Amino acid sequence: MSEEKVQTLKADLAPLEKRIFAGLIDWAIMFVVVLVVELLASIPSWIATGLLRRAAADPFNPNYSQWVATAATLGIISTILYIFISLIALVAALFYFVWWPTKRNGQTIGKKMQKTKVVIIEDPDKGKVRDVAKGDLLPLFLRWLLMIVDGILFGGVGLFLIYSSPDNQRLGDQIAKTAVVNTEDAPAPKKTTKK
Repeated sequence: MSEEKVQTLKADLAPLEKRIFAGLIDWAIMFVVVLVVELLASIPSWIATGLLRRAAADPFNPNYSQWVATAATLGIISTILYIFISLIALVAALFYFVWWPTKRNGQTIGKKMQKTKVVIIEDPDKGKVRDVAKGDLLPLFLRWLLMIVDGILFGGVGLFLIYSSPDNQRLGDQIAKTAVVNTEDAPAPKKTTKK
């Protein structure tokens, strides 16, 4: 016997495929941002590699020690830049997934393109939800933080939870008391009629 999911929230929940496409769009945006910044940060490393190759090819050159010293300095600079880049990526992710939705009606760019948004579950017993407000940083932070768990097995954990949850919630949504719904301007689902 299979148990049927019974939705508890009084909202037009976003279907799994819209959530997947929104997530792919959002992560593609984050990937491009981090890639560009990382490429810029790797310039000193490329220069250091070139200097070390030149030094290795001609160890008796009078500039040998200068090349090695410059390469070592650039290596240190490159390491510091990578640490800084990691912090920038973390701040960018916090900005995009936590702060941005509080200013954009619960939407990231991916959610806006898919006509969905995050809402806060105000009263789970009554199924009441409300729009994200400026003070909702903590629930959005929890959602974002738990993406780590939801992302296990290439997102398989989150997909399974969304699919099996009555209110289409992944772990981050369940803990943060949020849900993803269709926006008002989303087209209504097609109704099928039997002839």
